[in-house]
Amino acid sequence: MRFFKWMIAPCILAMASAAAGAAEKDNVRPSAAAFGAPSRASDVRLSFDGKSAAWFDLGSVPQRIIVFDLVNQKDRTSFLAPAGLELNRLEWSDENTLLFTASATRSNLTDSRIAYEYSWIFVADIASGKVRMLFDDQIDQAYVTRDTLIAAHTSKPATAIVSSPRFNHTAAHGQTGTRITVARKDSGWVSTLYEIDTHSGKARDLSEGTPFTIQWVIDADGNPAARSEWDPKTHDFTVLAKRGQSWTQIYHRNDGKRLDLHALTVDGKFIAALGLDQDGRSKVLALPLDGTALQVLFEEPGHEVVGASFDRFDNRLLAVRVDGLESEFRIIDPQYQQRAKVLTKIYPGRTVELVDQSSDRSLLLARVYSADKPSIYYVIDYSTHKADILAETYPTLAEIPLGTVSAMAFKSRDGSSIPAYLTSPPGYSPGAPIPLVVLVHGGPESRDHFEFNWLTQFIASRGYLVLQPQYRGSTGFGEEFRKAGMHEWGGVMQDDVTDGVKAMIDQHLADPHRICIVGAGYGGYAALAGAAFTPSLYACAVSINGLFDLPLFQVSVEKLWGENSNTLAYWHDHMGAPQDPKLAERSPGRHAASVSAHVLLLQTTEATSVPAEQSYAMAESLRLADKQVKLVKLPGDEDWLSSSATRMKILQEMDAFLQSNLPN
Repeated sequence: MRFFKWMIAPCILAMASAAAGAAEKDNVRPSAAAFGAPSRASDVRLSFDGKSAAWFDLGSVPQRIIVFDLVNQKDRTSFLAPAGLELNRLEWSDENTLLFTASATRSNLTDSRIAYEYSWIFVADIASGKVRMLFDDQIDQAYVTRDTLIAAHTSKPATAIVSSPRFNHTAAHGQTGTRITVARKDSGWVSTLYEIDTHSGKARDLSEGTPFTIQWVIDADGNPAARSEWDPKTHDFTVLAKRGQSWTQIYHRNDGKRLDLHALTVDGKFIAALGLDQDGRSKVLALPLDGTALQVLFEEPGHEVVGASFDRFDNRLLAVRVDGLESEFRIIDPQYQQRAKVLTKIYPGRTVELVDQSSDRSLLLARVYSADKPSIYYVIDYSTHKADILAETYPTLAEIPLGTVSAMAFKSRDGSSIPAYLTSPPGYSPGAPIPLVVLVHGGPESRDHFEFNWLTQFIASRGYLVLQPQYRGSTGFGEEFRKAGMHEWGGVMQDDVTDGVKAMIDQHLADPHRICIVGAGYGGYAALAGAAFTPSLYACAVSINGLFDLPLFQVSVEKLWGENSNTLAYWHDHMGAPQDPKLAERSPGRHAASVSAHVLLLQTTEATSVPAEQSYAMAESLRLADKQVKLVKLPGDEDWLSSSATRMKILQEMDAFLQSNLPN
């Protein structure tokens, strides 16, 4: 563990810069392993007393939970991830107890041909070194794909609050099945709130909701204070408050919009929530428990609020995140605000995110990062004025020069401004056009962020310019921008990607004969659509877990989740109904004959969002059309590309494929 006084931080940064310059001078090209190994420090958390910290080491095999002794500057203990599971979320319950979630893809218990991603909550006892899974003694829980951790701690010692669906035989009216998602009708699975003794593992029922309950709000003692209901068929969203033994409606809307409930405010009179106000902008709102009108806790003209953080001890609003290309933080709490100013001066040009603080507010855990610098976690002691480096996400890249990332925008064919990120290779200086890789994010209701991206930086390290267009339909740029992607698969969303590439050509940055399109999930669809519908634009295309046939995809979704599921309804709403002829027309697999680019298909065998058969069928369609295609199956991994082996294989295959088809 390294440490330094605040006053000498600039010297250390200068030394790091000099080392990076030396590496660049020696033309060091980082290995695929440096980028392919997942983060060595994820979900870093500070204990309440500030004496320990814990984090996931996702880069180790198997994955581990590290518990570090901050007082004695050494590892306190570690836990291996449960066999076959991927670590997801980590929280302290008390100074000697951790709660974490872990997931894996498993076959449906009633139909082995169908697989879902299951997630479980575990308790790790630091003193004994033992790990226990919650609800492991309840038979019905074997049919539940996901439990939700509401609170890792309350005012009661050794207590956590969890919500989980429970099968109510009376409500089911004889119906049985697996509780896999919120259904659009009463399925018999009822959201239930439990109090968990983290030492014994025993669960006590606190309250029972309905099949349409989506969130719970609790008070400081862990008692239910409110819950929200969402009926996706009628688009009714309702919030109810607990009053004695009954529940009273305090808020209702039926415009298809929901509020994301966070916590009770410090005075216990309001629920802090994130969502669209009546003017159509996202804000931090205060919902009164007495049923009176919504109030605004934070808003910023011209921006959407896309995230909020609250003090883990008293639920004070600490900071918010507003939309835009750089998705900036706004510090609300006065003490946090002053500390953030000091840290920003110490780490110029980087984003400082305040993650945790000790209960006495003397220690602060901060994440410091930029688009070309992987995250470093610091523990800052305000009594000694020292900042200690606690953990680095990609330590092997700490002093290696990476690609320079710029936030930019380009004009689409209809005159709209489309935000984007452009990453240039290390040591790049403008001159003759160079090869371009356009990297399309998945979702599609998602976005890229102005921070380190392992895939983007790997591609840039190989000498390529990388464009990441935030096409219409992306989130984080306003509600209208997101809604503009509805029913536009292969339409406006694809046009935005195409127009971004053409802008790079027109600006003489990209060589028009050396362009490749790459993406995963929806991005994989966009890569295939680009190759099929604009064949003269791309020399090659790489699809990771991509879609090739939109109507067939919806058929598989119905088989997996059911005809009354929210998941199927979402895809109907976003993509269009499967019988819509536009969906067939915009399916790349039905236009394989038009493809001229070389195609690389990478498919994880346990993907649940997009069935592996989509890639397999696309490969067959291209072969039948006598096209150049390579299919690589990635066993033992799911949609999130979590394992080191999967990422390494992807990078190795892409490296060889790009060098062959996009020489630089």
